[in-house]
Amino acid sequence: MSLRSVSMRGWMLAGLGLLGCGSSEREPISAQQLALTAEENVEHALRGAHAAGSFIADSTTLAHTLSSVTGSNCAPVASAPCPAGTACPLTPEPTCTDSVTTSDLQQTRQDMSDAIDKLLKSLKEEVFIPQNLESEDGHTAVYRLGAEYLCKGSASSSPGAPLPAPGTTPTPTPEPVEPTLDPDCVANAEKLAPRLRLSSPSDGEVDVALLLTDARHNPATLELGTDRVGVMLDLGEIKASLDAAGEDTGNLEAMRGKLELELKRNAELDYSFRVNVLSTLGLTTIDDLAEKVAFTLAGHSPSFEIRLDGNARRITGTYDIGSLDVSGPLNAFRDSFASTEYDASGKPLPQKTYTGMIEALLGGLNGSVVLDGNQDKLELKGLGLGDVSSTLKLDGTTLAQLDLNADAGRHFDLTITHDSDDSTTLAFAPKFDLSVLLNFAPLTAQINDIPDAYLSEKLHLWFDGQNPSVRAEPKQIRALSGTLNLTSEHVPAANLSVPQGSCLVASDASAPTHPLLGAYSVGACQ
Repeated sequence: MSLRSVSMRGWMLAGLGLLGCGSSEREPISAQQLALTAEENVEHALRGAHAAGSFIADSTTLAHTLSSVTGSNCAPVASAPCPAGTACPLTPEPTCTDSVTTSDLQQTRQDMSDAIDKLLKSLKEEVFIPQNLESEDGHTAVYRLGAEYLCKGSASSSPGAPLPAPGTTPTPTPEPVEPTLDPDCVANAEKLAPRLRLSSPSDGEVDVALLLTDARHNPATLELGTDRVGVMLDLGEIKASLDAAGEDTGNLEAMRGKLELELKRNAELDYSFRVNVLSTLGLTTIDDLAEKVAFTLAGHSPSFEIRLDGNARRITGTYDIGSLDVSGPLNAFRDSFASTEYDASGKPLPQKTYTGMIEALLGGLNGSVVLDGNQDKLELKGLGLGDVSSTLKLDGTTLAQLDLNADAGRHFDLTITHDSDDSTTLAFAPKFDLSVLLNFAPLTAQINDIPDAYLSEKLHLWFDGQNPSVRAEPKQIRALSGTLNLTSEHVPAANLSVPQGSCLVASDASAPTHPLLGAYSVGACQ
């Protein structure tokens, strides 16, 4: 043996010796300690995130924006009867208020705090208790959740004795009746046999694996760290769990992919909630005619994030969702465009069979939302629909295509400001240019009554000029800067151009020139 070989062997043995000396098995950890660490980490994360986002409940801009989405509460005003021979006054405008107020947001903040209290109480007093402990070995602990816990909301008991009539002898109070659990709930609990397996990958951290059925499928794992709480969902294992339990999943044939939700502490009063698509998500459905439709969402991490920065009083929401693809035979989508026909006796006629393959592609969803709690201003940045056109195709032929800012990076910024007169100003940067191509002519051989405007049409909505802005007022949209244009290639007579200082209002035309643009007209602002 050469000197070099001896030297090399000596170094390897020395290295292995150092590794052996530097590693030691961790001390056994009890089920009680695992449960306590899990509870502490959950409480630390949830209370910290709640405190970081507390300022959100004080935002009038957020309340008004949510009201714009959900609609206002309007109380009708009754008109007084008109005396004979006199002209009736105009009916007064109804009184409208925001459906979401800062008081509502503040109540939600309190409700969330109460929900955290309730969750922690349940973990301490109902979940991680000795009665539920099934096994422990110094490294893991398994808790079995029985019907007594899972079905407690379904329990019912006999009513108590009625109150005695005045002057009569009270009926003796009967013995308390043990609440009866709903039999269906109990049966499902027995089939799913849910267990929580606790383990500690490192000091101060606990993983909680959800195990379902006697096969112990693992559809979800909760990762509880000192600065991070995450849950990993395995869609394939979710489907396997349901199948093993004999659950009816309806038209759902297959699921695949992994998704992660996490709450992460960045700093004191600074938390992020993230959704990560760890691998491509897939879902396949099959209908009663054995037609299959596949849904595929591209993996991306993070796909969605909300950051609550209580120090700067700022909330930032970022989403970067990969492309969504939906494909299947046209016949599988028949319910969306074909109605059931009946014969003279009222019996449904056999449904027509439609041919061809449909493929719908949404290029993606991108952007970020920033709520500045100091200025009470909402900003949306980098909004877009992915980096490619969104399309709908039949056997490879494009039926519809959507493009947003195709020649300006496919993204834009939007600032939303709630004005004192109950209007909302929208400012775009650098531009907003949306085009929609409609080409449904290839479907006319199979589908009747498609409007002519959709057979061969190109709709275009855009602003002339850079950094345009509009103001949404109660009954009109006012062009503040730049000219708002809405055009139709199929019906040029319906084109609309709203110059700066003019308004877009609802049209009162009895016969609109276009099914979409005909609902509006351009006029002087009121």
